[in-house]
Amino acid sequence: MRLPPCRIALADTDAAGLAHAGHLAELALRCLELALARVGLDPARLAAAPACPVIARLACEYRRPLRGGARVAVRVELDALSERSAELSVRLGRALRAAVLLVWVERARGRPAPWPPAARARLRRLARFSGRQRRAGR
Repeated sequence: MRLPPCRIALADTDAAGLAHAGHLAELALRCLELALARVGLDPARLAAAPACPVIARLACEYRRPLRGGARVAVRVELDALSERSAELSVRLGRALRAAVLLVWVERARGRPAPWPPAARARLRRLARFSGRQRRAGR
């Protein structure tokens, strides 16, 4: 899913006006939250629900800093989906790629549980499409 370009805020930059790995990783997580909200899995709305998606693992591949005020292209894609986990990637242009593992957690048990079918269907909206599917209009 392509999101509108994000602007690098001056508050996220250092004295030289550059945003580095830590701030870019935070921006990537905010973009992930926005993408989840757009497919109907808004973390803020699910905060009081009996179950919700939780980040189990986050790995960032930092390539370069971004200048304050710059606009960066954002992509959030579902890489893999199983009964118990979802692997997503968030790309901030060529500056950072974040790999995120989400699990569905039932609060009462405090443990991961299988993703509900409706939530899995919503996550599939973030799936990457091959060039063939895109040309076919799918």
